[in-house]
Parts: sequence; structure tokens; C-alpha cells
Amino acid sequence: MKDKLPIGYYLKNADRLLTEGINHIHREMGITRTDWQILNSIHENDKIDLQKIAELLTAFADKETISNAISALEKRHLIVGNQFLSLTETGKKLFETCLQKQKAFRQKSMEGLTQEEYVQTISFLEKLIDNLK
Repeated sequence: MKDKLPIGYYLKNADRLLTEGINHIHREMGITRTDWQILNSIHENDKIDLQKIAELLTAFADKETISNAISALEKRHLIVGNQFLSLTETGKKLFETCLQKQKAFRQKSMEGLTQEEYVQTISFLEKLIDNLK
């Protein structure tokens, strides 16, 4: 372990690379991370009201950011609805294309890793986080 850097370096570097990769996909698709989270929330919940989206995304964005993103998605005809939001056909196509690109990226990030290594890493990180709380 003498030639290894502190764990923070690896955590920070992995987080940066994962975030950059996903952000690149979002830019390529013409959406932001908040846009994606809204589209995904609508997809996961079929129809969802504004209150529920705000609750789901509070850790990622404030209400104004969410409201602005929803307005932008409506103007692009990706989502529709007054009380409840749903994906339009165009929104469904964009969502599916983006999801497939994200799946390919995740698959690439896991190349050469076994399921056991993945589970051990998650377990390790959970313990590390618990220790630091």
C-alpha cells in the first residue's frame, strides 16, 4: 500500500470521471442533469405532480431550478400536463435514447470488474460512510 495514494484521491477521481461521462451524454442529448432527473422521475412514476417531483429532487436542485427546467421541457414538447406531468412521444424517445447511452457508459465503467468486486466495493464504501457520520 506504500505506492498508493490516499483513498480520497481515488474517490474524487472516480466521481469526477463518472460525472463528466454522464454530463457529456446529457449535453449530447441537449438536456441538463436536472432535466434528466425530471424525465426519469416522470418515467418511473408514469404521471407525477409538481409537488412530488420537487420532493424527489430536493437533494439535487431547488424549487426554482426545478420549475425552470419543467418549463423548458414543456416548451421543447418533451413533457405535458397541468396537475400531472407525463412524457410526450418525443420525450419518451429522448428518454430512451439517453437511458441507452447511460447504460452503455455504466457498462463501460464496470468492464473487468466482477460482481463480487462490485459488491465488496459498495460494502466498503457503505462502511466508510457510516464511519464518517
